[in-house]
Amino acid sequence: MLFGLLILFLGIPTFLFAQKKDDFNDYELLQNDTLPSLDFGLGEEDFEGEVDLGKKEKKPKKKKYKYYEGIRTKKGFIRESSGYLQRFRFVKNFENPASEFLQDVYFFDLESKTIRHTTYVRFINDINKGRRYAVLHGPYTKYQGKEIREDGFYYLGAKHERWEVYDRKFVLESKITYEKGWPEDSEITYFPNGAIQEVIPKVNGEIHGEYYKFNQLGEVLMEGKYEYSKRVGVWREYYDTGRRKRNIQYPAKFWEKEPPYILMEWSNGGQKTFDSNADGMKFYEVEDEIN
Repeated sequence: MLFGLLILFLGIPTFLFAQKKDDFNDYELLQNDTLPSLDFGLGEEDFEGEVDLGKKEKKPKKKKYKYYEGIRTKKGFIRESSGYLQRFRFVKNFENPASEFLQDVYFFDLESKTIRHTTYVRFINDINKGRRYAVLHGPYTKYQGKEIREDGFYYLGAKHERWEVYDRKFVLESKITYEKGWPEDSEITYFPNGAIQEVIPKVNGEIHGEYYKFNQLGEVLMEGKYEYSKRVGVWREYYDTGRRKRNIQYPAKFWEKEPPYILMEWSNGGQKTFDSNADGMKFYEVEDEIN
């Protein structure tokens, strides 16, 4: 009995003081891991994965991307009060976007410290006006808390390689592989001068994604979105001069059956000739549907 009481008396403090110091540090770290209202950071160093201080085994190191596709990059991150965190890499010195036909050039605005996207033409025009833009290049990840919402790669401002998007419940919503801005399986046709004529986006055999039709000068003649081989949302047509021709409203989702109708029309001179809000419903007959 006396021996048992002695063990009990000595054992309790021994257990309490046997905790590793690192265990408390790890708990302290978790309690203080909060996001500020807005934070932005840049660094030349590469993060290589966090070490779990309470375990002997370390997590595998993440791949370094100081150079991606032979081009030197710089690391940046943006934290938001909403709980979102964006980690990305961009080209330190100015580089032109991957293609002059890109309609979505993704870049880091060094003045507003935000990630934005625009057309190639507008990007170059802004650069010529003195705007400080740096094209995204390398891995990109967007987090909500500690969960991933979007993950992929950029190549000189264009989506590249595998891209995954997760919904609000963190369930995989889409997974598309790109080739320098276009879905990998896209059908792309060219004019004799080498300019892109048409981009038909395809994913797993279905027409799915952003569709574009150009003239030989690289100006858009038609643009819109497909969902599972069905046109959805607003499609826009343009004259060869680059002026607006008409906007057409298709169903919001591919399973909806409403017929398309014209929202607005313009003459080649730029004058508005039809407005559905003022002139009523005007259905549109599709003449160049892709099957």
